[in-house]
Amino acid sequence: MGFIDRNLADRIERVKERQKAVVLAHNFVNPEVHEIADFTGSSLQLCMKAIQTDADVIIVCGVRFMGENIKLLVPQKTVLLPERDAECPMADMVSGKELQTLKNKYPNALVLASIKTNAREKARSHLCYAETLRNDILRDIPPEREIIFLPDKYTGLRLSEVTARNIISYPGFCPVHMRILPEDIVEKKRKHPHAPVASHSHCSKAVTDLSDFTGDTEELLNFAFESGADEIIYATERDFGYRIKSLNPECNPIPASFLTVCTSMKRINAGSVLRSLESLSGVVELDSELANRASLPLSKILKVKAGKA
Repeated sequence: MGFIDRNLADRIERVKERQKAVVLAHNFVNPEVHEIADFTGSSLQLCMKAIQTDADVIIVCGVRFMGENIKLLVPQKTVLLPERDAECPMADMVSGKELQTLKNKYPNALVLASIKTNAREKARSHLCYAETLRNDILRDIPPEREIIFLPDKYTGLRLSEVTARNIISYPGFCPVHMRILPEDIVEKKRKHPHAPVASHSHCSKAVTDLSDFTGDTEELLNFAFESGADEIIYATERDFGYRIKSLNPECNPIPASFLTVCTSMKRINAGSVLRSLESLSGVVELDSELANRASLPLSKILKVKAGKA
């Protein structure tokens, strides 16, 4: 705590009350944003909070696809992105032309789009995917059916390994997580031999093979909390240690690399949140036809998630 000026925080609280707004923040944003957020979590968790809130305005402290996700789920709400130009490089790697080439090559394949894709890719998919719902999502897909997975090859590869499914992965990747190298893990383990290694599923296979646990941000936090470890090496966004520490104050989180800064997420700060709230700027708008098609696969996994609650 203490990353944000209290006068600024108080101003944000007053504007939130006036606008009947709620602030949702992704785990990778600046720590000062966590301090003013009503809820912080993974992409899937933010979606769940959005459909549960009775607020009129939802400000999404995250990249564009996160704002799109929430607009798809609650189209009647005003959804704001404090930094509209904050894009996810991994999500933006998907080309409609390349995706169509894959669909032509594998005409009977089911297209499984991660929740971390843009709306246009969801609109061209059969189902959406979230790491924490892996088994529930795949349960209704015949085991012999080929699956085209979007957007990143490493999550797709891991999905293939743990499920023995025939996964055709789109060749995308997360540039931030690619900065974590196997030698980073080896060096940190040399200095902290008793610390478990928790890696994000966007990391390369060379990194996840050296890890004790791999998952999305929700799963990594659960692992850090439940492991009972005094210290933990985390292979994901640099400032994720703040989230680990906030949930487990006794744990010493050690970043695998200090180079893993998501600059898109870091564009969002308390000042941009206040400006967006005051002027209701950064409104997320989607073409109605696109929204109708994209909301279907996304809504399906929210029903799966709700059924597990």
